[in-house]
Amino acid sequence: MESKRIWAFVSLFLLIFVGAGFYWFRHANSSPLVKREITHPVTIEAWVYTKALASSFAEFDRENDEVEVETRVFRSYEQLYDELTAAISAHHVPQVVELSSFYGIAQLAETGDLLPLDEHLPARLWDSLHPDLTAYFQYRSSSWAMPYGASIPVLFYNQDLLRYSGVNDGSDGAQLNGWNELIQAARQVAASEYWGLVVDDEAPWYFQNWLLSNGEDKVTPGKAAKVLALWQRLVEEERMMPPLQQQLAASDFIDGRAGLFLSSSDKRAMLEKYIGGKFSFGMMAIPDASRFIPKVNGLAVLRSSEDKEEKALAALAYMNQTMTQERIAEATSQFPARREDDGSPTRVTGFDALEGARNPLLSLENRFNPVTPSIKDKERWKEMETLIEEIELSREVSADDLIKSMEGERTN
Repeated sequence: MESKRIWAFVSLFLLIFVGAGFYWFRHANSSPLVKREITHPVTIEAWVYTKALASSFAEFDRENDEVEVETRVFRSYEQLYDELTAAISAHHVPQVVELSSFYGIAQLAETGDLLPLDEHLPARLWDSLHPDLTAYFQYRSSSWAMPYGASIPVLFYNQDLLRYSGVNDGSDGAQLNGWNELIQAARQVAASEYWGLVVDDEAPWYFQNWLLSNGEDKVTPGKAAKVLALWQRLVEEERMMPPLQQQLAASDFIDGRAGLFLSSSDKRAMLEKYIGGKFSFGMMAIPDASRFIPKVNGLAVLRSSEDKEEKALAALAYMNQTMTQERIAEATSQFPARREDDGSPTRVTGFDALEGARNPLLSLENRFNPVTPSIKDKERWKEMETLIEEIELSREVSADDLIKSMEGERTN
């Protein structure tokens, strides 16, 4: 009898113990804490060639627990584009990719791997962007990338070296009103055993801006001959510009070995960082240009799973926020694509010296020459690179060759 009472007590104890354990297990697994522990964030991959974007993606990652962004930074757009096309062929692509207006928009859109962003991002986001910049990513009536910033071709000048070479007082680049004045200044600098002018490694873009500097739709033979003669004069006749040295141009200017540096306005922050206080430098718009073909940088989304696409689109929306745009602009010296609520451009510090106290280029109004993306863009870019190389090697190049390169129809 005693043993039966003991077994009954043990059975009751076990029943209570098991019941309590089941109750704890069930409710513990439904608690918010455990949910957070067992919920895995969605991982998306972003490929960029602008290093400052990596910081912005990291901020988006930190502010959103449900997403994890793995960012890969490429040394150039060309490297990114080549690897992206290979990744598309291998069906293993990132979810977000930075694209340039130089080339690639039409080609990538034709693959069917890009999302048409005008169908996936809200209208209010597009309304906040400058329409002159969104146009550079439109192809076949769809928008394939969201612009976040833009740059124009400019001339940087070493004020100390100009002064040393006897070019006015070296303090005001605005006194160099045209190419004749610039060539004279470069000649004086070169006479002091420095390079008069060095050109950055986006030479096809500078040629495009010279050839279409007044908003032309097509290159005229007269304009082509003028630009060709100018380049040949700089390299061959005057010998004030080093041939085939575009990849060294920035370091030549930073080290004080060149008086003038034809580059992009988005290089200003980099020059300030590396020049430091070694010498004073200024920036001016390229002469004789009433309109510009800008370099527009944007972000695109590639097709993926529904959850990855959702997070990728959220990342783009984050990049368009006012604070994010301001941080990117400060880090990269790009003109933000986002406008203020009143429709005016987002203010960028550091550009007041460009063409006067109030920089007219910041308005972005009626200053851009519209260029429609084409599947020939990459071919045209490579042909222009080849033609420029031939000019600098003193090979015979005609104005007709230059026109055909602009149209992507030159055979080498």
